[in-house]
Amino acid sequence: MRQRSRYSIDLKSIQQDSYEERLLLDDAYFASPDMAEIRSGRVEAHIQMRKTAGLFDFHFHLCGEVLISCDRCLGDLTWPVNTTAHLVVKLGDHYEEESEEVLVLPMTEAVLDFGWLLYEYIELSLPLQRMHPEDECDPEMLRRLGQMEASRGGQPNEEGATCDTRWEVLRSLQNISD
Repeated sequence: MRQRSRYSIDLKSIQQDSYEERLLLDDAYFASPDMAEIRSGRVEAHIQMRKTAGLFDFHFHLCGEVLISCDRCLGDLTWPVNTTAHLVVKLGDHYEEESEEVLVLPMTEAVLDFGWLLYEYIELSLPLQRMHPEDECDPEMLRRLGQMEASRGGQPNEEGATCDTRWEVLRSLQNISD
């Protein structure tokens, strides 16, 4: 049997019809340079697999929290993770991603490395905008951002926030079309 890494499984070596494993994804896991968006974390990965007629049906449940950067103040932001994912793996002649949930691995290799998949599932569970509530952002950074915006010629809008004057031309065109 081929030596496997902590995050991979040799599908040809599985004798039983089911497989289950729990892994703790900790700071050492997130320390990889490829995983720069998430700085650290503690996420439990529960992996279940059912083997049926040439298919390996995987279910992943990821639960914990990760440390990311706030998009507004760049400060540390702890974000909860609680997501599930489904993946069907088939063995075939060559590697192919048939869809987001169906993967074909070469029969000659038949090793699934789910280390990167787990990271992608966590990353996809995070919101596009990752920000503290405004009253929790770093006040010094918010002050600096306000100064930079003012030095660029921004003008206050209805809410009191500064607005780049270049957008005013587009808004006037929108008002004409309304």
